[in-house]
Amino acid sequence: MFCKQCEMDSCENEALWFCRNCPLSLCDRCKDQHLRTSIWRNHVTVPIHEGGALVLNKCRFHQNEVITHFCVDCDHTVCNMCIPEHSSNGKGHIFLSLPEAKSKKISELDKFRDIILEKIQPTFESTKNILEIKQSELKGKLEQLLEEIDAQKQIMIDNIVKISDEMKNCVKQYEKGYHQEMNDIKTAIEEGCEKISTVNKQCTDLHDAHLDAISDFLREKSDFETINPPSLPVIRPPRFLPGVFIPLPIKRQLGCLILPDHICEFQTSFPPNNILIDDISSTCSHVVLGNSYNKQLQDLEFHGTTLGNKEEVRTNVFTAGLAKAEDKTLIVSDRDNHRILRVMKNGKCEKLIDTGWRHPRGILINNRGEIVVCLSGISGKIGIYSYDGKCKKREIEKDVSGRSIVYSPQTIVQNYNGDYIIIDKNINQFLILAVHVDTSGYRKRWTFQGGEKVKNADFHPQGLVCDKLGNILISDSKNGEVIILSRDGKYLDCLLTSENGISKPLGLAIDSSGKLWVGQNEGDEGKLAIFKYFKD
Repeated sequence: MFCKQCEMDSCENEALWFCRNCPLSLCDRCKDQHLRTSIWRNHVTVPIHEGGALVLNKCRFHQNEVITHFCVDCDHTVCNMCIPEHSSNGKGHIFLSLPEAKSKKISELDKFRDIILEKIQPTFESTKNILEIKQSELKGKLEQLLEEIDAQKQIMIDNIVKISDEMKNCVKQYEKGYHQEMNDIKTAIEEGCEKISTVNKQCTDLHDAHLDAISDFLREKSDFETINPPSLPVIRPPRFLPGVFIPLPIKRQLGCLILPDHICEFQTSFPPNNILIDDISSTCSHVVLGNSYNKQLQDLEFHGTTLGNKEEVRTNVFTAGLAKAEDKTLIVSDRDNHRILRVMKNGKCEKLIDTGWRHPRGILINNRGEIVVCLSGISGKIGIYSYDGKCKKREIEKDVSGRSIVYSPQTIVQNYNGDYIIIDKNINQFLILAVHVDTSGYRKRWTFQGGEKVKNADFHPQGLVCDKLGNILISDSKNGEVIILSRDGKYLDCLLTSENGISKPLGLAIDSSGKLWVGQNEGDEGKLAIFKYFKD
């Protein structure tokens, strides 16, 4: 085998070395020159008898030939027998010497490496840094969460200790009073015993006395035989009746873990701003969707993670509010025609309530089975009607001081403590308010006008629902988020944002298993997303 570098100079010198980097067979002289050249200085050369050249230098198409050139068009090495084939039939391929091709390939390799190091590697390093920051933030939040749970636990423990100490103090007070009474009786008994002892001694001493002295004594002590010891009290100590552990009230005091994990989502015929869920069984739910600007209802069945369309009911009214009566019939508010309607199974509607000149909007069936309606117009109020709609029972319009409670109520729900939670609109500003009902009348318990980063004018609540612990969830369509308030109206957290796939949230609902349903606006159509809400 001859030196390939010498062959290029039309010389035939025996190849004694093989460069593994080029690859190239070299004589002694060319090897020394090869390694003195700066770009090849670090190449590895081995004796030709090690066999590396015999394998690495062979042509892939002609096994008995060694490679001599590099075909630029085919992008691989060739031997002398390959060159005619690559040059015939008008191919006219371009060939480079092996060192020149190797140099170009190394240049391409260096460019590729530069791209990796300059563009791709920084993105990985930046992502790594962001991940470390997020991990640190998550660790801090989880530690804070544990501290909050422990703090709330300690508050409950302190309250339990306080209550138990008060009960123990009552027992001690009873014990103190009982002992005092017992001591008084004991003193009276001892005084009686002392009198008996004295009389006994007198009787003994009178044995040797004059008869008249005995008569006088007996005459003076004639009433002694009628004395009795003091009556003992009936002992009725207090009893302790242990309470029963009921998880829900405990959770209402302690709190709960909220994990808004996305379960599934579905496209809907229209943007749902009214969502009504009725659980048929533990695995099946009946779902009705409505929209204030659409004259139809979508009737669905939900099985696990599958939502099936039963039918679409044409009502010919804009259903601004939607509720389900105890007999499972649907009740809707006909905003434009100032009526409350009952929707029959065939889709026909019968009038229950005439709301006069006011527009009915949000509607609910309260904890008494009454129909509660948001009424808006020049002035607003809440109307409360009998189940059959024949009788208006009460109105929520003025508080105990005679001031207006609502202006233009849009949506209403009832919390577990009986408070009405209302989305109200005053000119162009929305607010959430809680109305407390007691024997003296109605009063605002609190108002809320937007989350931490939201200005009043930018707050646009659409959906409203209360969870089983009394927390209030609100969908803010303008800011693309679902937020949580405590039952006292305090901002707790932002539950869902664009990071959860939420864009323009509308109606909200929570089913009996704790899943949160969120309707969303996607133009002419809508979307229904379902999230795991409570961590039981």
